[in-house]
Amino acid sequence: MHTPTSFDQTDRSGTTPALRYDDTGPLAGVPSRNEIVAEYDNGMTAILQQSLSDKQPIHFMPTEVTVVKITGIKLFFDVEVPEEMSLSTFKTRLVNILSNTLKGTSKFGIENISAFPLQGYYTEKKSYIRVITWNQFDRYNALKAVREVGIRTASDDLTPIYYYRKVAREKRLPLSSWATLSNYFHEYIQGGTYLFQVSVNNYNPTSEDDYNNPLFSSTLSRDRTLVLTWDIETYSSLGLGKFPTAQSDESNVFMICMTVHWKDDPEPLKQICLVDIETAPDPRWITIVCGSQTNLLKAFALCWKLLAPDIHIGFNDSQYDWRFIVEKAKKLGVLEWVFNQMSLKYSSLEKITKWQYQYNAIKVNDIPFHSKHLKIPGCVAIDVRPCFMKFYSKAEKSSLAFYLNECGLESKLDMPFNRMFKYYRNALKEADATTAEQMREIAKYCIIDALSCQRLMIKHNVINEYREVASIAFISLFDAHYFAIGMKVSNLLSASAWREGILTSTISERTETESFPGAYVFPPIKGLKNKCPVTGLDFRSLYPSLIMTYNLSPDKIILFQERAEQSGKKLHEISFKFNNQDCLAWSIRHNNTPEEKGLYVTILEYLSIKRNEIKERLAPVKEKKEDMELVIGLMGKDLSLPEAIEHILAKAGEKKRASLNKNLYHFINKEKHEFMTEYDSVCFVYSCLDAKQNALKMYMNTFYSTAGDSKSPFFLRALAGGVTSAGQRNIKLVADFVKSRDFQIKYGDTDSLYLVPPERCFQECDEAYDSGNGGISKEEYWSRMVKISIEEMKKLCDEVNDFLKKDNRSSYLKMAYEEVLFLVVQSTLFIVTHLGTSIFGDYEQTVLRLYFYYKF
Repeated sequence: MHTPTSFDQTDRSGTTPALRYDDTGPLAGVPSRNEIVAEYDNGMTAILQQSLSDKQPIHFMPTEVTVVKITGIKLFFDVEVPEEMSLSTFKTRLVNILSNTLKGTSKFGIENISAFPLQGYYTEKKSYIRVITWNQFDRYNALKAVREVGIRTASDDLTPIYYYRKVAREKRLPLSSWATLSNYFHEYIQGGTYLFQVSVNNYNPTSEDDYNNPLFSSTLSRDRTLVLTWDIETYSSLGLGKFPTAQSDESNVFMICMTVHWKDDPEPLKQICLVDIETAPDPRWITIVCGSQTNLLKAFALCWKLLAPDIHIGFNDSQYDWRFIVEKAKKLGVLEWVFNQMSLKYSSLEKITKWQYQYNAIKVNDIPFHSKHLKIPGCVAIDVRPCFMKFYSKAEKSSLAFYLNECGLESKLDMPFNRMFKYYRNALKEADATTAEQMREIAKYCIIDALSCQRLMIKHNVINEYREVASIAFISLFDAHYFAIGMKVSNLLSASAWREGILTSTISERTETESFPGAYVFPPIKGLKNKCPVTGLDFRSLYPSLIMTYNLSPDKIILFQERAEQSGKKLHEISFKFNNQDCLAWSIRHNNTPEEKGLYVTILEYLSIKRNEIKERLAPVKEKKEDMELVIGLMGKDLSLPEAIEHILAKAGEKKRASLNKNLYHFINKEKHEFMTEYDSVCFVYSCLDAKQNALKMYMNTFYSTAGDSKSPFFLRALAGGVTSAGQRNIKLVADFVKSRDFQIKYGDTDSLYLVPPERCFQECDEAYDSGNGGISKEEYWSRMVKISIEEMKKLCDEVNDFLKKDNRSSYLKMAYEEVLFLVVQSTLFIVTHLGTSIFGDYEQTVLRLYFYYKF
């Protein structure tokens, strides 16, 4: 999305005095959320009021600060009836266990149900007993008691605070995307917030028709989720050698700066600076002088209460800012007051410190990022730093300045700690116009740091991507940020299983500690034989494709030979070594028949189809975006909009000119600001569609990592080993096939082969280059060889895919050539992807230094 690259340099002449807060009255000068909404209303409030008055269905975004009480939810878990015991005998035993645990029979109910278990191939449903309790406490105790005596359970999410995930996946409730509420009761409660009460059957995903309705589409796509960013500045009177800590009486927080945004807008709606000492005001933000650290903390709480943000973001705030604020507020005796101003739900100090001051270990590149924040009901706190540590996983740095530079955004201000401490220390000693102006400099530094968080989040479309990830698996935005992919895939698996009448357990019973057969690695051919290009041939999503090809799903796997022989089905044999023992199992071949496809295959097919649909919608948007960026690049070289468009059309080749005409020509007679407005809109649509396809891709690519993880409740040894052993088999098959076509393998592992076409393919090209006078140039020689390699790989790729289809009797397992790599000089490879053609004249832009990554 197009964003300004410089901080607003508004003239400060005629600035109104700073506001003040002294704990004796309300906080003046800060608008409420309702006032901000009214300022940018566009008639939506009137539509909402009319819908409420007429009891019409309304749209609700679960991340917004609105209280929705969903009724009609059952609290239950399921118990598997052992095959060796009659239903009546087992039921008697179960009732005794429950009665002893819950002190009577009035606190639970039971009912007989039938369902398929996840693990094991069954042609008929098995018997289960559903145990229903009246509260979470009894369900938790009953479930633990049943499991402690070795009885198998399902629908058994153990942690009460995450029971919402179970409800959401079983009822398919949207927790992070638009929902439609109907037949509801509503009332207006404190803080200008609505309370809705609705039956679980009347809380449903918003339909595609509504998303496509021109009356709603703009509002639904650019929803008014309110984001609050922040940054704090702290000081230690002990000097620079002592880092400020909340526990130290000599340390204090002296400034808290905030910016307020709509979710998709980098420009702030409001900017606020809270400070404990005299500071020169600035028209770009609201300055409030609080007079003391205690008043500063209270003013922050009152700001939060007025703004009622849906999402709160900061940079590394979960490792410093939140801890300093919470622990200092507790030390000063105001934490309970602060929390209860920020929250719609009252809580005692004991409960706040135990339940609301929350620790999470966010998994970042297999290393826990230790996060701690104050969990305010109705608001999701997101630390930008761990998000970007995932995006830039190989970077050695992880500072705000580093990420701004990597994203091409305006850098933060330079404010060394010694200068900041000096300014604040001088202001403490004697406040005057000079120190007030110096404090304003600190405020600008602090505001820009807070503002930078939102700009980074928009640059990488973080919140929208989190939402898409969450909506696929029926989890919350909070889950998307704080939990690793394993939980997300597990919830998706359980949701899909429930829909198919399959019961799953979410409690891991880890029994494996050894590793499974890994990928096969081809020994590299070393040296600098750089005459011919090297081409990469890759399996498309190898592990998901293997699962779909061989029906490697726990509900379609047979572990015992006798049962396999009795099944009467076509089987795929799974054979591998584990812990020096032969492991043997069988999967039911689906023969491309929907009824025979296992749960995992069904899920992966659905994800693949959805992603392909979105990629089809994404392609023309991406093309238009890139065409418009060509124009923006030329306008940056002092060409006008019409001149830039005409230049691009004049230089375009015949094939490209048609799409450029379609995307650009109608802007010839328009103003630059109209062009940029359209570009912003195109970028937004592109980022939203890209977020959707990226979320689907993530689930597909991490599917095996959960199914094959021995710590996962969905783990099955035969499935994990079956996938990796099938991967080994197929990469070796393809290697033998390409060798039979005289291609040389330079290197290969897991899902890729790096090949050199037969020398005969380049004979004519070689002769043209070696012919002496009148021969082709080295540059032309290279280009021809790359072109020949691309053509040969296309033919080979088709042959390989025909071979794979014949071998495994399905079209899931395919290979594609990804790039041509040309070793121009030692350790430097010219790369041409399969999306384009080679242009060696653009050498500086296209040559990548890979440091022997491909081991030539």
